[in-house]
Amino acid sequence: MIRVVMGPPCSGKSTFVQQSRAPGDVVIDFDEIAHAFGAVEKHDAPEPIRQVAWAARRGAIARAFEGVEADVWLIQQWAPPDVLERYAAAGAVFHVMDTPLEVCLLRCAEDARPAETAGQIERWFADPPTLPGGEKGMTMKTKRVDFAVKSVGEDKGEFTGYASVFGNVDLYGDKVVPGAFEKSLQKFQPGGAGIPCYWNHDVGDPMKCIGETVEAKEDEHGLYVKVALDLDNPLAAQAYRLLKKGRVKQMSFAYHVKKSAWVEAEDEHYEELRELDLHEVSVVQIGANQETSIGSVKSGKSDNEAIKELTSAVKSLCAVIAARPDDAPQPVPAKSADGCVDAEKAARAKALIENFPEEESK
Repeated sequence: MIRVVMGPPCSGKSTFVQQSRAPGDVVIDFDEIAHAFGAVEKHDAPEPIRQVAWAARRGAIARAFEGVEADVWLIQQWAPPDVLERYAAAGAVFHVMDTPLEVCLLRCAEDARPAETAGQIERWFADPPTLPGGEKGMTMKTKRVDFAVKSVGEDKGEFTGYASVFGNVDLYGDKVVPGAFEKSLQKFQPGGAGIPCYWNHDVGDPMKCIGETVEAKEDEHGLYVKVALDLDNPLAAQAYRLLKKGRVKQMSFAYHVKKSAWVEAEDEHYEELRELDLHEVSVVQIGANQETSIGSVKSGKSDNEAIKELTSAVKSLCAVIAARPDDAPQPVPAKSADGCVDAEKAARAKALIENFPEEESK
């Protein structure tokens, strides 16, 4: 399976992949490829290295879509709709990082990214990629929440809480409304039982399936879940210990947007999520990935003025820290699928990357 992980710069794409991949999985990451070709600065490779790295990346993508005996994780900041449609037609699954704008900008400053990175982040949020749907490709998103744990059982390995809250605009600009999970819950067992619970969305490793819901329902507050962990699984037992000690306080759920609408009110603008196809819930390790407060630290409405001020301040800080000119324009990609051995597969692989514009550096 090919998993396309998308999101703006500084959204945690590489960290998510490293936490989710299984041993032996293939990871196509431009920064790592550039480093292998001699780049010293991880996010700011010299132009000659960038040209060679982009060529290697295109070849790797083409070979991956021919078919390999492993899962492939493709880190992709942006791509035009036709390329994403081809990915979907080939059976790719999309994972979209749900990190809010201000978190990306703060990371940009803390990591001393090149001066142009803040602008790339803003452009991504202003015009995010149009993700495909349909039967072959699945547009999957993950929304991390500060999990309001209501109770932790002493003996049964159970805990309860809310995995989603209704009626608030979160920092990503989404508002989940009552009824969003109603149809999706019906595909599981009565009462919302049987929803798989994973450790950090690692669905490729059976040991990372650490339990399941024994109950899941919508109430006036949000999506209430009661999860029973499989304490015979050492990883589940460790997750339970971390929950009881309060060292893990987040969950995340993977979902497919089936119905949504853009709402422009007088004092706020948001994407109203009206019907979601819930796939699984996950316990998320805060210490390894500081993507806190992504989905459910709610403020009632987005403070647009504060975000604008923060954006301006971070851009200025990035410019001072980096103090370097923008990179030269990227080269036009070669229309090639070198390395393919099967003519028919090579033609399909070539079609996937033909006329593919290079994305900006992550």
